[in-house]
Amino acid sequence: MAALLLGGVGLFYNQKAYGAPVDARSLTLDNSEPGASAKYVISFTIPTAGTVGSVQAEFCENTALFDLPCNAPAGLDLTVATLSAQSGATGFTIDPLTTANVLILSRIPGAVAATTTVSFTLDGVKSASAAGSQYARFSTFASADATGSHTDRGSVAYSLNPLFQVSSEVPPFLQFCVAETITGTDCNTATGDYVNMGTFRTTNASTGKTRAVVATNAANGYSVLINGSTMVSGNNEIPQLTTPTNSAPGISQFGINLRANSDPQSGEDPSGAGVGFPTTDYNQPNRFVYRNGDIIASRADVEDFRKFTITYLVNISRAQPPGVYTSTFVYTGIGNF
Repeated sequence: MAALLLGGVGLFYNQKAYGAPVDARSLTLDNSEPGASAKYVISFTIPTAGTVGSVQAEFCENTALFDLPCNAPAGLDLTVATLSAQSGATGFTIDPLTTANVLILSRIPGAVAATTTVSFTLDGVKSASAAGSQYARFSTFASADATGSHTDRGSVAYSLNPLFQVSSEVPPFLQFCVAETITGTDCNTATGDYVNMGTFRTTNASTGKTRAVVATNAANGYSVLINGSTMVSGNNEIPQLTTPTNSAPGISQFGINLRANSDPQSGEDPSGAGVGFPTTDYNQPNRFVYRNGDIIASRADVEDFRKFTITYLVNISRAQPPGVYTSTFVYTGIGNF
């Protein structure tokens, strides 16, 4: 934050014949908050050719007029400042005569040409403690300690103001839906919570599909978990595959994966603007596995909308007891905030 404050006060009384108002005068602060430690940049153009040995900057809380008394701004402290840069006329240092509100820059007196623009950068100035208008009076002297008659002078007005803060909040966000069908990655189109896999046969695999869409602004991404049992009918069950295994018609198997498969032909690869992928065991085309409580998809970063297709595989042997086999699965999306 920087405030460029150009002087609007230029009233002078009892000017000496050899002096003139300094031109293009300004005071720039990089922090205009009351009481802050700030960088002050003083700049002005010296109109009169002659000797300059010192520059005085007097800071007042009541007026910019030289013929009126100057009240020191409460809290202002120039004695803690350092002179970090200077241009136009150089060789200046901060004089020990500097007080809380009167800065004296001193050098061995030397010639300065007319219309020379000088600039002084002061680091670490402790600004006045009160908000509102303040004033600075600049004067040049031939002497090295700001004594004797001034040569040229002028003043500026500036203002200190509390910081104006704008804030808002981005709430945690997790979009997650599961359904038999979802158009694109739009959870508003999610329909269906029942997958009918038809009649199981020993000669070919049976498959079904569920879709899941996830998106989050969680810094550490998300995880999708699955809970439920293999397919059961009363006390009979179809054994689940605990390691990734190829489909084998004629052998009782139950498993899932989240990829497009060619044997059997089923499933889809992940799609959408996101970049998350299934976890390792569920990311193998033509190989199926199921373990209750597994994380089946995840990403360790913010995720745009990503769609996964979960393919269910069932094979049965001739020894599989007859019955209506069912299973219920609960999918959980967790944002890792």
